[in-house]
Amino acid sequence: MSLAARGHSLTLATLCNSPDEQQSLARLQALGVQVIARPLARRQSLLNCIGALPTPLPLQAVYCRSQALRAEIEAALGTEGTGESTKGNREFTKHTNMLPIPLLAGVPSGIPDH
Repeated sequence: MSLAARGHSLTLATLCNSPDEQQSLARLQALGVQVIARPLARRQSLLNCIGALPTPLPLQAVYCRSQALRAEIEAALGTEGTGESTKGNREFTKHTNMLPIPLLAGVPSGIPDH
């Protein structure tokens, strides 16, 4: 029995570029998962890394940074433009400016353990 059938909701926010990734996301949507997906051009990843070189941030924390994905996440949480989040999502949105979340690839390395 799926989580949706049990009354749970699950939202996956990710970056997606390849047709294989898009097919995987479509399968998740068919299972009742809300998917928020945006493409991230290789050029943008390179610019993210170049911009982080003079900072203490690890490159892996900025490689997949996407303002477009962050905006969609904030819109889904009802917090667009506020920099704040709903009570249940406060810790998540605190770190959405560091979203190195490869599609279904384990724990994001850029989100600190708290």
